Amino acid sequence: MLKTIRSSSSSVFVWILMGFLVLGLTGFGLTGVVSGLSQQNVAQVGSQKVEREAFFRQLQAQIRETGQRLGTPLSMEQARLFGIDQQVLGRMIAFAALDDETSKLGFSSGDVAVRDQLLETPAFRGINGRFDPESYNLALEQLGMTASEYEEQLRKDLTRGLLQNALRNGYHVPDEMVHTLLGYLQETRDLRIASLTLDDLTTEVEAPTEDAILAAYEASPDAYTAPEIRKVSYAALRPEDLIETVEVSEEDIADLYEALSDTYNTPERRIIDRIVFGSEEEAAAALDRINSGEAGFDKIATERDLSADDIALGGVAADALSQEARALVFAEDETGIFGPVRSALGPALFRVNAILKARSTPLDDVREDLRVQLAAEAAQASVGDWIDTIEDLLAGGATLEELGAETDMITGTAEVSVEIGEGLAADQAFRQEAFEAEIDEERDLIDLSDGGLAVLRVTEIVPPTLRPLEEVRDQIIERLMQEARRTALAEQAEATLAKLQDGFAFTTALGLEGIAVRSENGVLRGADVDGLTLETLGQVFEAQNGETLLAEQDDAVLLIEIADVATFDPTDPANAELIDTVRTNLEIQISADLFQAYAGSIQQQTEVSVNQTLIDQTLDFYQ
Repeated sequence: MLKTIRSSSSSVFVWILMGFLVLGLTGFGLTGVVSGLSQQNVAQVGSQKVEREAFFRQLQAQIRETGQRLGTPLSMEQARLFGIDQQVLGRMIAFAALDDETSKLGFSSGDVAVRDQLLETPAFRGINGRFDPESYNLALEQLGMTASEYEEQLRKDLTRGLLQNALRNGYHVPDEMVHTLLGYLQETRDLRIASLTLDDLTTEVEAPTEDAILAAYEASPDAYTAPEIRKVSYAALRPEDLIETVEVSEEDIADLYEALSDTYNTPERRIIDRIVFGSEEEAAAALDRINSGEAGFDKIATERDLSADDIALGGVAADALSQEARALVFAEDETGIFGPVRSALGPALFRVNAILKARSTPLDDVREDLRVQLAAEAAQASVGDWIDTIEDLLAGGATLEELGAETDMITGTAEVSVEIGEGLAADQAFRQEAFEAEIDEERDLIDLSDGGLAVLRVTEIVPPTLRPLEEVRDQIIERLMQEARRTALAEQAEATLAKLQDGFAFTTALGLEGIAVRSENGVLRGADVDGLTLETLGQVFEAQNGETLLAEQDDAVLLIEIADVATFDPTDPANAELIDTVRTNLEIQISADLFQAYAGSIQQQTEVSVNQTLIDQTLDFYQ
């Protein structure tokens, strides 16, 4: 949680480090039990200690964050299976190695820097936008840290930033590198593009001869070979087979409708933003500025260091607001700015961005949907009720036919191949079982993807078989005809290209053949140009100004004229800001790479000891 409440300057440093310091445990030999450590420290890194409480606190924060990303809470056991404990330990050891190095170099951030960082941290500000001791103490309580512990950790973060800045400030990207990169990335081309499709083909293509058909058949036997087929008998019990037998009462339908009332019946809501002020006078003054046009709602928020997320309340129903705010915000059937009005946090201005009307869906409109849902759930439960009986019968040697006679299972046959079939032949678990089974082998009960059950027996394996020529003749003819059409189209395009080389203008030559020409101007390398693959675009940037090229794509042939080439001019004042931006980004990236190499070297040179016993005891206690 530390990283979530510090200001952007220290957070940027932490996140730059995260990408490579989580290399983590490599080179530290974090295995076994190391003796001679304080029983309160999980590791000793040079002169720095990694305390048990700090390790566990950061581990809990990482587990919460990972759970939020996954959309489900994680237990300590799951976190250890994912290796989160080792990731956190590796990160803390990497940071400690850098702290040890800054200590050796005599680097340290002073009290003034720490104080300024605290004052600038948004999480520690009150409703007046200034540092609030109560907010600070509440955040520390949530972190489980004392003020001295937090401030010491903050000092270390800032000091690591000094180390990184020392490396970064020592490197300057030369003009030649920036200009060369921008010269490549910012070069643009104006294109004239004509697309010739099979519909534009002006010549008829003859049907292939018998000799050509036979030659194509013999040249590509794999293309005309049927895949291996597994013929199986099965007994299956699926929810869809039981759903029509399930009776659903009106009472159950009504109960489900009531349980889902929030889905079918929603009150009117309004998409609202809110800015809270320290006093009614401040709120009124802000509203006057908005009404006079001096400042907008968003500018007022920005002046108070509030982001869009800070002011957004989202879709809010009337009962979520205070009585005074509700009476004002929901009084009108229109959007706009309302206030000042008292809110739970103080005087506030509200901005209504949109109105979501109340929605009510009668039971009769969804009765059948609810019935089907309840029937499906009941059918699924019925399948589960049969599991023990079926497994007992299988253990007793029951055949598929006996399963069909003594249970609700349905028997049948199916063919399974690499080509996805229908019904059971499309179920992944069923298909896998069919391909793993030998002929007449007894197999275990299969859990189907739809919640059903099945047992199968492979009765025959048909190996891959070359289909007879007569069976695939039409397929071969169609393939050869398509190839002939594409060849003819390419020849037609090459003839048109020859006309252009004889002096015809691009648009004129294509116009004589009734082919439309479109323009694409200012095209950059790697741009997404409709109808052009990246390979074709690469050919475009290899061509010279005024050149026309031909590119084949699927069932089309493109004629592309390079109408103009615009190179990047580093002396143009309009490009100065872009040059500075690229230079800054390059310096940040290169300095991060340098720092990564430097940090890796520091890690390799720093002696590390780990108290694995203490770590295991701590984590086992919270398992």
